[in-house]
Formats: sequence, structure tokens, C-alpha cells
Amino acid sequence: MFGTTKKRKITSENRSYQDHWENEYFVANNNGKLQCLVCLQVISVCKEYNVKRHFSSLHEEKYRKYTGEARKAVIADLRKKLFHQTTCIVKATKRPTSALSASYAVSLTLVKARKPFSDGELVKKCAVEMAKAFNNPKLAEEFETVPLSHQTVQRRVTDMGEQLEKSIKKSVKDCVFFSICLDESTDTTDVSQLLVFIRAVHENFSVKEELLSLCSLPGTTKGKIFSTQWIRW
Repeated sequence: MFGTTKKRKITSENRSYQDHWENEYFVANNNGKLQCLVCLQVISVCKEYNVKRHFSSLHEEKYRKYTGEARKAVIADLRKKLFHQTTCIVKATKRPTSALSASYAVSLTLVKARKPFSDGELVKKCAVEMAKAFNNPKLAEEFETVPLSHQTVQRRVTDMGEQLEKSIKKSVKDCVFFSICLDESTDTTDVSQLLVFIRAVHENFSVKEELLSLCSLPGTTKGKIFSTQWIRW
């Protein structure tokens, strides 16, 4: 009974945005928020009393002289400024995210191509010059914001390696059956490397094969039983 009475009271107070508030009190419904067009303050309680009190105490003295078409023109101008500011905030939020994604993408490309981490700055310079050649200065400015220093690329590669390791560990833990394959190879300095591959079968019969580990083999590579200390899992 009490809940029903309270609900009726809130409904009677008309706690929903009304279109005529924009013309009378210079407020707008901005993505579900009740926002003043003049000072951009968000009015938390959607009640006409709160809206009217905000306008009367802060803005009525300045805007009461505008009536009719003049008042509509002022409101339209304020709405345009509010939309422009909101758009700028969204763009400012997207730019760092895009620059971060580009930084990881270039770092991954450098690693796959076995290029030095210091080449990241060269890639950025090339991208900036290409944007300028296409007469797109805004795109050139965005390319300038992409962090690709030697230290940054190194951190990106480390982050991606750690994420890949976590993904492989999870795949091994979740699998039903698995098999291990060992192979021996040498690197560019003729140091023997032991490669450990794993093939995992999951409940849905999907098969995933990954390089599980790689470690250097000191001494000779004869057919002996090696210590399992290289397995860090």
C-alpha cells in the first residue's frame, strides 16, 4: 500500500522531461541527462521545481528579455554549442584509444618482420609523411600521437607476450587431452634450442596446436633424458 502511494506521488510530481522546459527554462535532454544549456550543469532530480529554481536563480535575469523567435534563436545557438562540445569530448576520448591500438599493431608487425624496436619511430615518420603527401594534415597530427619509441615498442611486445602466455595456459587447463612434441633446432649463433609444442583437444573436439616453450640446450644434444627444470608452468 505504501509503495503504491509513493509511486503515485512521484508520478504526480511529473519526474520526466517535458519539451516545454527547453523554451521556458533553457534545459535539454542530453542522452538521458537533464542539462542546462547555459552553464551545462546537469540537474540530478528531474522535477519542474528544480529546473525552474535553477533557471530563476542563475539565468533568468540575463535571458528574460528574449521572447518569441529571438528566444528560439538563442536556444538553438546554445544547443549547437552543447552538441559541439559533446562531440569534441567523444573525439578526444577516441584519439588516445586509436593511438594505443595503432601502437600495438605496429609493434606486432615489427616483431613478425624481425625488425629492431627502434624502427617504430621510422614507421611513424613514414606514416606522417604519407599523410602530408595526401594533403591530410589532421591525419598527420593523429599519426604524431602514436607512441612508438624503442622503450614503448619493447613494453608492447612484453604485454602481448604475457597475454599470449596466459591464453595458452588457459587452453591447456581447459583441454580434455593433449600431446607434446619435442624438436631441436639452432639459432643464428649455432646455439641449440629445444622447442616444445603442444596439441590440445577440447570438449567440442576443436584442436589447438601452439609452441609451448623454447629453451637453450647447453653442451651437446645427445639422446639423453634432460632435466624438466625448463618447464616453468
